[in-house]
Amino acid sequence: MVFIYILQLQNGKYYVGKTTNPSFRLEQHFNAESSNWTKKYKPITLIDIIPNCDEHDEDKYTIQFMERYGINNTRGGSFCEIKLSDSNISTLNQTIRGVTNKCYICGRRDHFANDCKKFIEEKKPITNEKCNCPSSLLFPHRKKKCALNKLIPVFDDETDNIDKLILHNMKNEVTQVVIQIVIKDETPQIKNNRSCYRCGRHGHYISNCYASTHINGKFLK
Repeated sequence: MVFIYILQLQNGKYYVGKTTNPSFRLEQHFNAESSNWTKKYKPITLIDIIPNCDEHDEDKYTIQFMERYGINNTRGGSFCEIKLSDSNISTLNQTIRGVTNKCYICGRRDHFANDCKKFIEEKKPITNEKCNCPSSLLFPHRKKKCALNKLIPVFDDETDNIDKLILHNMKNEVTQVVIQIVIKDETPQIKNNRSCYRCGRHGHYISNCYASTHINGKFLK
């Protein structure tokens, strides 16, 4: 006959095991001659011993106690290692959430995985949209090619670009974003409209005039 036994251990830990000889197996645990888990956390008392079990009941009771007291606090059956692997922990979480009607994603009872808000996010379409960073005022460009966005990805909302940039610089003093604005001097140049009194041509004065004819064709002395 197969028996399932459940031990309460030190530090809030538990152990679930199976045996065909309960008295001998329990003595091994209390003498630190059995599982590494009960060697690390010494048994305090026998919580329960269940007769007429099958080979699968050990995992069943182990998972029940993991659900009640925590995966990190319970060992037994297929999960008897002191440090469980990530894949084992993932399997246990999924199993516990499945049998207790909890969401597979977050573990809450008020919804199922397809309604879980934790992973329901509005995915922004990948478009070749116009960039709204400060430098785009002078040098229009697309967001995916913006050097500032690659350095500081904060320019997603044109209404608060400057505020985010200032806040980022306040929190990260090492990061300095300097935008150099080069403004072309478009001041109209004043042209020399005076003409030479001797030849009537523009571009020089009479003191520098060497023309032999007037602008109207007359010969000059």
